[in-house]
Amino acid sequence: MNPIQQLALLVGLAAVAGIASVIAPYLAIHGFGGEYQSPLFPLLRNSWEKLELIPTVVLLLVVGAALGFIRPRNWLILGSSTAVLFPLAAVLEMVADPQSHNLWPIEFLLYLVLVAGPAVVGALLGSVFASVKKHAT
Repeated sequence: MNPIQQLALLVGLAAVAGIASVIAPYLAIHGFGGEYQSPLFPLLRNSWEKLELIPTVVLLLVVGAALGFIRPRNWLILGSSTAVLFPLAAVLEMVADPQSHNLWPIEFLLYLVLVAGPAVVGALLGSVFASVKKHAT
């Protein structure tokens, strides 16, 4: 696998890990039931509406650190990729039901702050750790 293919694969994995980092804590605490309706992604909406902040941030930091350690030069791209699927899901829901995301600009900002933010910090830390490890050997 060439470096571009590897980076594309890692971007895809980062995007899925970002969604999983929000959904997994919700499922662990609340189960599959939910009180919020959504045209396409009710589990994602319930996970976001009842965001379990601490476990989500910890998961995103760990995911980011692993990605940054694997590809130190691409830490910013990989950390940022964790938030890619959230706006995509929101746009798909807006197409299905134009009234579903009335505050989408604020929502997109929250995706950056609450999802990409911790993952980017983790990726930076993973990148630094990889560089220190490389220079120590």
